[in-house]
Amino acid sequence: MLQHLDQLAHQLLDARQYSRLKLVTELLATFSQGAWSQVDEDVKKKILEQLQQDFHTRAWDDWEWSEDSSYGRIHALIAAEHKAMTR
Repeated sequence: MLQHLDQLAHQLLDARQYSRLKLVTELLATFSQGAWSQVDEDVKKKILEQLQQDFHTRAWDDWEWSEDSSYGRIHALIAAEHKAMTR
C-alpha cells in the first residue's frame, strides 16, 4: 500500500488537493513506521471503517478511480482488509 499512497500523495500535491493530501500523508506516516502491526484488532476495524468512508468513491468522485489508478488500488486494499477482518 505504501507505493500507492506515495503515488497518490504526489498526484494530490500536484493538483493542490491539500485536504486529501493530509489524509494520505497521515496514512503514509503510520504505515511507513510499521505502526499498523501494533494496533489492536478492534481499533484496526474502526480505522478501516473510517478509511472506507474517507476513501469512498462518492468522496473522491472527481478523481481517477479505475482499478489501475493509485486511488483505485488503495480503495480495493482497504475494502479487502475490512472484509477479511469482519468475517
